[in-house]
Amino acid sequence: MLSESIPSRIGDLVLETLPNGELAWLRRELDSAIADADQLDQELARTLGDGPRYWLTDLGRRALDEAARAQAVEALFGRPWPKLSEVPA
Repeated sequence: MLSESIPSRIGDLVLETLPNGELAWLRRELDSAIADADQLDQELARTLGDGPRYWLTDLGRRALDEAARAQAVEALFGRPWPKLSEVPA
């Protein structure tokens, strides 16, 4: 077999078998990034405990951004900024 005659490592590249059976030279950086993310998740779980976790969707983030923007406008002008539908034509 061809893969037996080829070294499995060259520098920072590693010979990996892809799911479709092909061989590819890949960098290990992605594996280390995944391992770092897993370690961070474990440390966060240990720090935060086993309580519920909430994930913020993009829509939720935008809603929070709008709420923060409204709060900032109110702090600047002393009143909430009117919505377009509330402005007289």
